[in-house]
Amino acid sequence: MAKRVMEVNIKADMPSVGGAKQRLIARIAEAQRSGTAVLKVIHGYGSSGVGGKLRVALRKTLARLASEGRLRRVVHGEHWDIFDQTTQGLLGDYAELCGDEDLGQHNAGITIVEVRRKGG
Repeated sequence: MAKRVMEVNIKADMPSVGGAKQRLIARIAEAQRSGTAVLKVIHGYGSSGVGGKLRVALRKTLARLASEGRLRRVVHGEHWDIFDQTTQGLLGDYAELCGDEDLGQHNAGITIVEVRRKGG
């Protein structure tokens, strides 16, 4: 049985923006095939102090995928908090997220993504 929640570290080996986008799309496709419902995407914040290219590009990609219907819910790390309505819905649907170390930390280097299942 597939894990319902999986962590994906996109920034681990400092890929190019193009490589990171490809990796992200591949991980989402894998999640859809395997039945994984939620991905915690670690993209990093960037070293410039205002958000890096990787973070910006991956969030744009996630917004596009959500608008195409491939994702159900997306919560940026700075909103990953019990007072956020989308976060509350995810926590209610996936109890295992309640123990996430970044919950309530306002970590702009992550994004939580609920994957829409194939045909669902």
